[in-house]
Amino acid sequence: MRRSIYNSYYAKKWFSLYLLFFFSFLVLVFTGFMMYRFTANIVKESKEISRLTSIYENLEELRIGLRTSIIYQKDYSLTDESKYLVQYQQSKHKNFELLHKFNYADFTDIMTSETVDTIYHLMEINYHHLDSMIMIDSLGIKNSDDDIELYSETVFSSLSNINKSLETRIEQKFKHFRSNTEMNAYRSEYFIIFVYSIAIIILLVCFLVLLNQIKKRKFLVNQLEDSNRLKDKFFSIIAHDLRSPFQFLMNLSAFHNGLEGHKNRDRLIKDFMQSIEATTTKTYNLLNNLLNWANSQTGVLKLKKEKFDLYLVIKEVAEFYNDSVVNKNILLKLPFEHIEIDADKNMIATVIRNLLGNAIKFTSDGGLIEIKTNLTQNYVEVSVIDNGRGITSGDYYKLFKIDEDFRNIGNQEGKVSGLGLILCKEFVDLHKGKIYAGPNNTKGSIFSFSLPVN
Repeated sequence: MRRSIYNSYYAKKWFSLYLLFFFSFLVLVFTGFMMYRFTANIVKESKEISRLTSIYENLEELRIGLRTSIIYQKDYSLTDESKYLVQYQQSKHKNFELLHKFNYADFTDIMTSETVDTIYHLMEINYHHLDSMIMIDSLGIKNSDDDIELYSETVFSSLSNINKSLETRIEQKFKHFRSNTEMNAYRSEYFIIFVYSIAIIILLVCFLVLLNQIKKRKFLVNQLEDSNRLKDKFFSIIAHDLRSPFQFLMNLSAFHNGLEGHKNRDRLIKDFMQSIEATTTKTYNLLNNLLNWANSQTGVLKLKKEKFDLYLVIKEVAEFYNDSVVNKNILLKLPFEHIEIDADKNMIATVIRNLLGNAIKFTSDGGLIEIKTNLTQNYVEVSVIDNGRGITSGDYYKLFKIDEDFRNIGNQEGKVSGLGLILCKEFVDLHKGKIYAGPNNTKGSIFSFSLPVN
């Protein structure tokens, strides 16, 4: 039983912990996913702005480089100094390198590939004319700059238009980026609050679960200890109730041998047979009580209600104890009312049999036992009244409790049958009734139980 209780406790405990860990893992995954989305959006916008800015700077550098080349060409044409020619060649080489670095894929959302090809073609024509003019200037021939100015302005215009478009795009992207950044900041703030709230809730749930597990464990331990105490007490009651019958059987052989040659042998044998009958009846009742109590604890014993005459059941129980009553010369009074009740007939008979058996045990020879019934609007009451020596007033509260010691309840004429009274309470409780005991006004005890009528 201990292993079963602890296995059930630990199974529920680990299931709760696994459930909490799984939920925490889901929260962490969700948190990571949301933070990744916020960060990914910011990084994506930032990369797009960097890309557009880089294109803008490259085109602007290309435009400035072209204008620089023209200035160097004019300076060389005016001064014939070789340093301007070298600077012109360097600027030209740098501009074509920059132009070759452009990737058409970077311009698909800004301008078409034909536009890029046109710029490249105009650049080639422009530098071709510049080279031609430098060659003519080196021969001392004066040339007009109208053609080269025309080509240069066309390239400048194309580059300026693209850069204006890029400036507009970059400004729009930056505004969108700033708006998204602020929105993501707000979202992140609310999300962090949400995550902290979830974390606090998880911690609180963990605390409550652990606290509940501690309480359950304490309850199960107490339940186990109570079960062990009840088990020990049950065996103590059984040993107490079985001791007298077995002692009688052990002395049977010695008693029989002592009758040889005795002058009152016939009378002693008669008394001896009466004792055997009483002991057999007591043992039979004890075994019935033991079987019924075991069935009630395992759930095998079910309540089977039926309508019957309560007087007939009382009369049947009285006839069962007729020999014991006659042997002790006890006057047994039965009720006269025929009351019909709806209850489990066998259980009610067992309750009356146990109460009457205790009354006979506690009543001296020549005593009086009376069974009374009382019917009201709400309940029916059955009382077994005797004028025996009774029980001390301090022991009445111990009756009907399995965890109380029955060995010292009673007198030299008899002891209370603990298992029988416990079984009586079990059966009365199944009927949602009450059972109680107290002293008789004159002498002896009164044991009563009441059952609801409806």
